[in-house]
Amino acid sequence: MTHQEKVDHFVEKMKSNGVEKSETAPLLFRLIWKLGFQIPPPQFINIQIIGLVWGLISGICLVLLSLVPAFGFAKLSLFKGILFGAFIGYFMALRHKDRYKKYGLPGWDDYPKESNTSYT
Repeated sequence: MTHQEKVDHFVEKMKSNGVEKSETAPLLFRLIWKLGFQIPPPQFINIQIIGLVWGLISGICLVLLSLVPAFGFAKLSLFKGILFGAFIGYFMALRHKDRYKKYGLPGWDDYPKESNTSYT
């Protein structure tokens, strides 16, 4: 099974369990996959790595918004942006790991275990 087939299978399996595609395969990951990088969905990535990535993205976006006076964040410091990014990243990572545990998912290398396995 190719990487894209595994991703598609995972997204469909989670959709059948009531999990939205935007949670199973966030836009950033879909863009990364379209660029040809073969990384697993966020539910299968180490919690520290996913927290760091989401935290950096959130922090950078917040700092960039603080540079635009029209958004009213002109007094926001770099430290606050990084702190906020780390906070968001940590809770996004916890959310993805919660899905991983809730559905008893195997490691990405072992996914799917068998065609008749139910991840509910």
